Amino acid sequence: MIYKKVVSFDLDKTIERRPIKELYQSFEEIKSSEDVILTEEFIADVIAYGFPFTRNMMRKAMVDPGKLAAFGCFLKDLFFSSVGSITEMIQIPASTFKMGGTDYRDEQPVREVTVSGYSIGKYPVTNREYKMYLEDTNREVPAAVSDPEKANHPIAGVSWFDAVEYCNWLSKKQGLEPAYTIKRNRAGEIIKVILSKNLIEKGYHLPTEAQWELAARGTDGRKYPWGNDFDPSKFTSSVNGKREGTEPVDAHPEGTTPEGVMGMAGNVWEWVADFYWLYNFKDINNPKGPRTGEDRVLRGGSWFDFKTNPFRGAYRGYDKPKRCFKAFGFRVAKG
Repeated sequence: MIYKKVVSFDLDKTIERRPIKELYQSFEEIKSSEDVILTEEFIADVIAYGFPFTRNMMRKAMVDPGKLAAFGCFLKDLFFSSVGSITEMIQIPASTFKMGGTDYRDEQPVREVTVSGYSIGKYPVTNREYKMYLEDTNREVPAAVSDPEKANHPIAGVSWFDAVEYCNWLSKKQGLEPAYTIKRNRAGEIIKVILSKNLIEKGYHLPTEAQWELAARGTDGRKYPWGNDFDPSKFTSSVNGKREGTEPVDAHPEGTTPEGVMGMAGNVWEWVADFYWLYNFKDINNPKGPRTGEDRVLRGGSWFDFKTNPFRGAYRGYDKPKRCFKAFGFRVAKG
């Protein structure tokens, strides 16, 4: 990541650089506001990086749509090349843990599962991140996704197919080989998705059920991401009254797992990689679920849910991979 201090031409001064991610996000917020005005602070931040722009050039860009778009693309490309990833990842070491539960038949049997080391998104994918993907692939950006006040909310209303396409896009942006092979019919509709057998050598993908549950429950077998006591103040839901939608992905730091993963209960249901079916008790080493099926698994519960069960780390939801329900989102994994 590019930041912090850089010596200015005045040798008695130093200039504090902001992370390039913050610089790009500031530009996006300015561009989406009603009054498109570059603040002196923003201009100073840009100049601190030594970019070949003068104050006058940047002010002119704000009234020229073509120059404004070009400047935005410049920052975005720099963002990708310097930051390396638009998603903050948490490392989960190789572990053996007890996967499953006893509350419902599809959580059984509880068995010891071994998972190789991997990384998982600290947060679900946000509207800001998903908007970048839509713009970069020349797709329509829904109003809810482009709302600057909800930029840090999780993307919601996406299908499983949408999620895997995002994963492949993110991999390509980072120069990584995509984890998914996507096959389409003549109409361009997705008809088959194949996840690589060797995830270690590939890019981003949806976490497998085992990866998701390990990140949510750890090796101590806790019931909820934060521990064993149910506490609706630690996540976004309708348990204490009907909600109208999502909250920012970092709205409940008290619900963070000991490993540092946030938002694994509530806010949005999270698509995971596996087909849905009863567990195979023999599949205990890096399990990836059934080879075929009609539904894909969802985990974590959402803002829409008012019962307590969906927020347990072992609870399994499922739906058709084409469905785009308003409470469906996802996070990425790698490895």
